[in-house]
Amino acid sequence: MTVKERVFKALHGEMADRIPFTCYSGLFPENEREPLLSNGDIGLVNRVPLYSIQTPNVKVKTESFSENGEHKVKYIYETPVGSVYETLRTGGGYGSSLRCEFLIKRPDDYKVVEFMVRDRVQKPSYEGFINAEKSMGDIGVVIGNVGYSPIQQMLVMYMGPEQFGIGYYEYRDLFDSLYNALTEKDRELYKISAESPSEFFIYGENT
Repeated sequence: MTVKERVFKALHGEMADRIPFTCYSGLFPENEREPLLSNGDIGLVNRVPLYSIQTPNVKVKTESFSENGEHKVKYIYETPVGSVYETLRTGGGYGSSLRCEFLIKRPDDYKVVEFMVRDRVQKPSYEGFINAEKSMGDIGVVIGNVGYSPIQQMLVMYMGPEQFGIGYYEYRDLFDSLYNALTEKDRELYKISAESPSEFFIYGENT
């Protein structure tokens, strides 16, 4: 039984010949891939988006700079209702990045971020998933990635813990309006995902 077969057996609630251990492909050390993958001791999981997103009425500018020996990138989003920005520290482990400044810093930022959300044009995009499955073969599985749930997007991507708590208790009307906008847009993604070639999806929380 291949790793792929084991994983899908487990996802269907069926018995496999042994427990299928997996690792996200981007986190798997290159120098250890061959012996572990060829023996079937561990498999890969590749998360691939099933849709494309465009925001025709949002202009994005970037500014790269160094601060205290760290490389950072500032993303500025300009919309008809105002501008917001976020700052990311880049160059972390596995090529990861960390948000140092979030988009929402004050009440006036809510309307800008909500405009950005409602401006999204979301369309099916399955080619990347199909190609990833062909490339993966039997050494792992490719799963459709829907992304974070609305509340998780607000916490992880737009606010951070401090502004999330402040917004929930002090600006609840603005908080709920943004949440509702994200929920409406996510419902579009449910349909796109359900009609995709991916049998399973990753969608939810991790904090």
